[in-house]
Amino acid sequence: RQQTLLNERRSKETKE
Repeated sequence: RQQTLLNERRSKETKE
């Protein structure tokens, strides 16, 4: 289940 990691990385990208 690496969806959480992906979500966290995507959230950071969107924040920037």
